[in-house]
Amino acid sequence: MADEVITVLNPGEKAKRHRSPSYPTIGLRESVDRLDKFYKVAGKAGAPPEIAVKHMGYSTAHGQALSALSALKKFGLVAEANSRIVPTQRAIEILNLREEDPRRAQALKDAALAPPIYHQLIAENPDGIPVDDALESELVTYKNFNPNAVRGFVKDFKDSLVYAGISDMAVLGLDLEEAESEMQVATEETPTLVSSKTSHAPTRPPNMEGIRPAPQAARATEEISTPVGRDEDRVIFAHVRFDSNIRKEFVASLKKYLEYLETTLQ
Repeated sequence: MADEVITVLNPGEKAKRHRSPSYPTIGLRESVDRLDKFYKVAGKAGAPPEIAVKHMGYSTAHGQALSALSALKKFGLVAEANSRIVPTQRAIEILNLREEDPRRAQALKDAALAPPIYHQLIAENPDGIPVDDALESELVTYKNFNPNAVRGFVKDFKDSLVYAGISDMAVLGLDLEEAESEMQVATEETPTLVSSKTSHAPTRPPNMEGIRPAPQAARATEEISTPVGRDEDRVIFAHVRFDSNIRKEFVASLKKYLEYLETTLQ
């Protein structure tokens, strides 16, 4: 959620609005803490957004609470299904697996890389993140961050990397062009589709005759896109991204999660 500040210049003069890039308003550490509170009450079934924020520890669904919920979405910890907020598989792994489990460690890293602005900053700085003052200046000068909000963002960003155990940026091997593309998509507030090298054709579910998949750019086998139905005159697609080459056990795990998700819908 972008940070917005309205400043009144002079009586009778129109106020100016400063819009920062889209970013999580709380860091990964606090997001997991809020997620834990939510999960202990709502479990895998989740809850409507206005109830979900109360489970997260807020009294009502006010601006701060909704911003925190948006942060959980940006980290890929919750998703919205049938007007309910539900924990993702990534979230369940983080909460339920032991700290020393490598799958939990990977889930934390994936969460830290999920927000496009986090992804981009890490990709731009493979030799290490600049010191606070230098990074703040870069963000204000080149990424249109609000000077009043940038310090809090930098603090949350760096703490998120520590919490996720990310210290060596170079080993992540992130693609800067991909990160910039994701950042542009996030700024435009449209669904993120990650381009890459090779092609993986979309699968066609049963009873979907007459619906043609949307054209896709060449992309690695870690991402698929498939039509799942219609909403009035609009074809609805599901986009699934795997963080490595697709393997049979990944598909089996996804199938189990979708079967569970179906039980939560009316």
